[in-house]
Amino acid sequence: MDEVLDFIRVNCSLKAGDYVVIGLSGGADSMTLLDHLLRIRREVPIQIVCAHVHHNIREESDEEAIFVKDYCAEHDVIFEMIKLKYQNKFTESIGHEKRYAFFNKIIKKYHAKYLFTAHHGDDLIETILMRIVRGSTLKGYAGFKSVVERKNYTILRPLITCSKEEILRYALENNIPYVEDSSNKNLAITRNRYREYLLPALKREKNNVHLKFLQYSQVLNDYNDYVEHEVEKIYAAIVMNDIINIDVLKRQHIVLIKAIINRWLHEEYLDNVNLLTAQHTDSIINLINSDRPNMKINLPGCIVVKAYNRLYIEKHINQSV
Repeated sequence: MDEVLDFIRVNCSLKAGDYVVIGLSGGADSMTLLDHLLRIRREVPIQIVCAHVHHNIREESDEEAIFVKDYCAEHDVIFEMIKLKYQNKFTESIGHEKRYAFFNKIIKKYHAKYLFTAHHGDDLIETILMRIVRGSTLKGYAGFKSVVERKNYTILRPLITCSKEEILRYALENNIPYVEDSSNKNLAITRNRYREYLLPALKREKNNVHLKFLQYSQVLNDYNDYVEHEVEKIYAAIVMNDIINIDVLKRQHIVLIKAIINRWLHEEYLDNVNLLTAQHTDSIINLINSDRPNMKINLPGCIVVKAYNRLYIEKHINQSV
């Protein structure tokens, strides 16, 4: 897995004393990623900060937190943890929101430039397939990027070229301990069903199928980047104070119309964007194309209002966590 070290070297500008943050669950993926960061630390004396999220929904979570904390102490890695509580039922979107809110807090605390997450090639396949079935946007169908620029830091996913089998083999060959999440066996969870039934079939067709999905993702991301570049040129003339000028919007090509609506929604939903599907975008397009001058539609957590030439969000209901 030399490509993982190469990825970090190419995409990071590190100097002695810099802080980097890694989302560390204690599973094989994140422990393998940490091992590579420890190898990088031998080249450049950086400070590694482990951000561990205790979701507090499984009995073994306490033991996993102790395992991660002890491993960090043994390897001179700074340990930070949050133990979450959920008012309502745990969902993947709520977990994602709380997890990244914690990561942002730790990055700010240590003035870190990079956040490392252990998403790998199999994760990318699962995400793409789930979004194709569920419906998404051009950006959504691409899955996730290996490098994501945030306002004050960069998210890096060095394992994106690796399959789960490669990660497990690396952990075994290098005596890297890890814990196993029992919820990964729960077939009531959609992602687990894709992992159990669809991935093995795809891998029987082509052993390195994860690299083909990565290529597909990169092509879609390239096209999406171009569309977003075009949107940037006209967005301010169409959306002012979070209100869309419908007449100006409707003069655009349908590809740009959808992209503008998606950006508008993303700015409203932020980390809750996983609540949205392509059907919601289509509902808004039907709304603006309707002959009726005044209409409302319900989206998850908010109401979109059409008032003659204006389109706006009437209210936003925070998701309960």
